[in-house]
Amino acid sequence: MLVVLGAGAVALAAFGGYLALGRGERAASDAAPQPVASPRVDTVRVADTVRLAAPAPSPARVATRPERAAVVPAAQGYLTVNAEPYGEVFIDGVDVGPTPVVRYAVPRGLHIIKIVREGYRSVTDRVQVEAGNTVPKRYTLLPEG
Repeated sequence: MLVVLGAGAVALAAFGGYLALGRGERAASDAAPQPVASPRVDTVRVADTVRLAAPAPSPARVATRPERAAVVPAAQGYLTVNAEPYGEVFIDGVDVGPTPVVRYAVPRGLHIIKIVREGYRSVTDRVQVEAGNTVPKRYTLLPEG
């Protein structure tokens, strides 16, 4: 589709999921014919543009056509773990890296935090995490001896 608008001669064309915008140059009507330069064209992929939210369904549509149930991900919470001096953090037996660990996503429920560092006593703790909450934990590692 091609549309030319006003004095700016803006052209719009859609080709298989792409949108091309162009601006042509207008020659003076009384001047001698001049070669017309090809218009500048900007191409934008339609999939990369902003998507608008779908309008809310009307009550009649909801009553006549049941929608599929939305898949809700398991509720999760977060753990933030720090230690002095730093150490390697294990959550439920999984190595998640050195401290500090910030907002590590876990399913709600009971979790085991373990912090280890060579030359220091390891620390193990059980933590209850509620959905949507961040549980901050700070530990001090003591030297072996």
